[in-house]
Amino acid sequence: AMLLQGVVDAAVRRIELGAAEEPDRITEAAVAMALRGVRG
Repeated sequence: AMLLQGVVDAAVRRIELGAAEEPDRITEAAVAMALRGVRG
């Protein structure tokens, strides 16, 4: 649970700080990381 929370926190921080990527891309990457991590 703590690892998943870290992924979410990092994605939120990138969006809030105005990262170069679009927020949708950051969200998609975070979800993909979480799902692959759960399956793996």
